[in-house]
Amino acid sequence: EAAIRRVLRIQDLLSNDNAANSTTPLAELYHVNAEQSKLLLGTRKADTAQAYNKLGIFWAKHERRSRALKALRQAALMYAEMDEKANAGRVYGNIGRINLDHENFKGAVKYSKRAFDKLKRAIGAHHQEAVIFRRQLCHGLLAWSEN
Repeated sequence: EAAIRRVLRIQDLLSNDNAANSTTPLAELYHVNAEQSKLLLGTRKADTAQAYNKLGIFWAKHERRSRALKALRQAALMYAEMDEKANAGRVYGNIGRINLDHENFKGAVKYSKRAFDKLKRAIGAHHQEAVIFRRQLCHGLLAWSEN
């Protein structure tokens, strides 16, 4: 019970908008939230996937590329297992953007294409989010061809 209360408290802290201004302690909360909610709240897989996604975004903002990619891949995997194509697509897009920013053009193309394909199936190819990832895919292809 104490562990469950701790997870719920952490989830409450994470939902607080002011928490976004914090640094490493927030990342630790995301990590604990993702791991403990996976173990203790198995029926809330979507919450766990969201925690991994937020953790990945946090690490990306703080230049921790490998940690960001690891957390985002876990989120994408969980969303794919739940057949949440749109959310999986958004996470793949985040992975593609990180790869593009770090000039890993092969990875950028791979994940931007996955993002576009997932979003195209989930919400349509002409939806604004799908268009963003299609452009990201084009930028990755162009940069890759130039190198």
